Amino acid sequence: MKQFSLDLGETASLGREARAMLETLNEPQREAVVACDGPVLILAGAGSGKTRALTRKIAFLVTAHKLEPWQILAVTFTNKAAAEMRARCEQLLGPRAADLWLGTFHSIGVRILRRHGDLIGVPRGFVIYDQDDATNMIGRCLDKLGLDPKALPPKGIGQWIEAQKRECRGPEHAEIPLETHTDRTNLRVYTLYQEELKKAGAVDFSDLIWLPWRLATEHPTVAFEYKSRWRYVLVDEFQDTNRAQYKLLKAFLNDERRICVVGDDDQSIYGWRGAQVENILGFDRDYPDARVIRLEQNYRSTRTILDVSGALIAQNESRHGKTLWTERERGEAVRVYPAQTERDEAEYVGRRIEALRQDYSLSEVAIFYRTNAQSRAFEDVLRARGLPYRVIGGLRFYDRAEVKDILAYLKVLVNPADPISLERIINRPTRGIGKTTVDKCRAEADARGGTLWEAVCALAREPSAGLASKLAPFVELVLDLMTFAAAHSALETALEVLEKTSYLALLEADRSIEAQGRADNVKELLGAIGEFVERSADGTLGAFLDEVSLVSDLDGANLEDQTVSLMTGHTAKGLEFDVVFVTGLEEGLMPHFNSSDSESAIEEERRLTYVAMTRARHVLHLSHAASRRRFGQSKSAVPSRFLDGLPQNLLHQELGGYSLPSRSSGWGSGGGWGGQRGGWGGGGARQAQRPTDDVDAWVVDEVPDYENESQDASEGLQRGSRIFHTKFGEGRVLEVSGDGDKAKAKVMFADGVTRKMMASVLTLI
Repeated sequence: MKQFSLDLGETASLGREARAMLETLNEPQREAVVACDGPVLILAGAGSGKTRALTRKIAFLVTAHKLEPWQILAVTFTNKAAAEMRARCEQLLGPRAADLWLGTFHSIGVRILRRHGDLIGVPRGFVIYDQDDATNMIGRCLDKLGLDPKALPPKGIGQWIEAQKRECRGPEHAEIPLETHTDRTNLRVYTLYQEELKKAGAVDFSDLIWLPWRLATEHPTVAFEYKSRWRYVLVDEFQDTNRAQYKLLKAFLNDERRICVVGDDDQSIYGWRGAQVENILGFDRDYPDARVIRLEQNYRSTRTILDVSGALIAQNESRHGKTLWTERERGEAVRVYPAQTERDEAEYVGRRIEALRQDYSLSEVAIFYRTNAQSRAFEDVLRARGLPYRVIGGLRFYDRAEVKDILAYLKVLVNPADPISLERIINRPTRGIGKTTVDKCRAEADARGGTLWEAVCALAREPSAGLASKLAPFVELVLDLMTFAAAHSALETALEVLEKTSYLALLEADRSIEAQGRADNVKELLGAIGEFVERSADGTLGAFLDEVSLVSDLDGANLEDQTVSLMTGHTAKGLEFDVVFVTGLEEGLMPHFNSSDSESAIEEERRLTYVAMTRARHVLHLSHAASRRRFGQSKSAVPSRFLDGLPQNLLHQELGGYSLPSRSSGWGSGGGWGGQRGGWGGGGARQAQRPTDDVDAWVVDEVPDYENESQDASEGLQRGSRIFHTKFGEGRVLEVSGDGDKAKAKVMFADGVTRKMMASVLTLI
């Protein structure tokens, strides 16, 4: 077997193209590139140039070891990261990069299932359900089983099902926990849910990982095909993998074991959604002969920022040893501000931004917090000061109601067996098909043992059923659109849908601001489809729907405009800014109160704080408040334990709104805070100015919290509707009164508070 690895001293024998891949790299990066034989673990610290090393490694495999690009599998976590990696590979390899198997775990899973899914009962034309679709399907299953969704919330069952799939456990798996009545009930729902997905020709996101694993384990010929194809496997952000993703990698890894995983255990912050830091911590145990390479030179932050953040993360016990260093300047001290309240904290941030904007662009300023609810105080202050901002964490473009309507039409044209999409479009725009008619169609489908679409078609042909006059025009519309879609591109099909349904025309005829915003979103969707058709070799409707289904958190975010960015620490991962404010450093927030009973959870919270701090290039601020309003009440707060142990000589204690309290755990004993106390009056809250109407305050499309210009809430708002409010977040409608512009709603929000408000300020989601 040909040896892939080279000693650094041997690279002189390489061809000119291969040697070029090693130019301008530091020594550990070069070592990472040339180490290609057997398992390799690259521990890449924050800002250490890992993407550069990873893409050079891919190019090195092609130029030095003469692998064909299609023999290389490179996996990462977001479409944005995959696109960046592909763009860099194209710069290095030119047209050859097009043949790389490069993408997210989910996109690779889609490709495998499209080719082989029929072996396990997954049709090649399957549709992909997002979380809302999956939750709706679980709700249908509860209804069929006669179970109360109030006692068994569909979202909770969905999380239970997702947890089983992360362990690669189907409903029949012997190791599914069944200790409690709830577990046994969840299993009943899981069993029916999978049956309904199969009937609908659909898969959910977790299926895109564990079903390819199942293919590999149940059909050795499929595993052999990919083991023979992929001679080298690379995984980026390995610290974010869950058990199913790791098992999937192992299932397709051949006996040569040429796998290179790149990641940073100190940045593993997604345990709450199933990521297992144990994968990267235990990689060298799984592969005792693994070569471990550390990328520790940081190209992003000042020495002060690295030393302060390094002192924080060094307190974690479960980690690979790693010490970041930089050739950059020492930089200014990290500022720490003890605020009196969250308003005082926000005013401090606003003052500092105004002072710093002389030297830094607003697009290079970011405010981080632990929960989305914390953004409100910062938004109020930034608006009052006339500072334009964006909240990274608003409703994703593809989650907006009108966009989902058009996508549902397109999904039905590809797969009419999909009941979730069919129910969404059957009366949008309004065509007189109400809930009673849909219920009759459902009952007919159950009686026939077929799909909802088959039942709709059957009832449309039976005048005696009394539904034909309503259903027949809809069936004819869908059949005509299916015929059109079979012979036209995704863009042409979308335009035809809008033409035949008058969806866009109806929005444009409504002169309200809300309707115009929704019309703009529909036009933006057309632009996205057109862009896809132009850049894609496969401009079909099915290919477009695949891409849309896999859009992830930051794929739509543009961070270059002159606006301050507000986001959670989780959202900040992978980004960098000149100026960073890490706020809310209090017990109960950072670390979050949900993590207080587990040392491993506390360590993840510490990693989250570390990630937030290491986003800063030049200026880092830390702040906390003595009291903070939570659930409508002002509650006292204690500074976070994460402020303990930070090097005092690298901190600048700002004069704040209150004196630092002592902590029962020994606050001040190890961190050197000593007698340094903020004084009253030195930097207290300043009176808010009148809000500026023309301030640019908008929301980038992204999960997990939502804001949009979506369906007018007064139109179709009813008891149980899911809504979003720009200030209070998501909620459920309890009661609706009035109509039109005077409609009012009583809403229970996620914070547990019930509020009454005009329906016009609510957004249906």
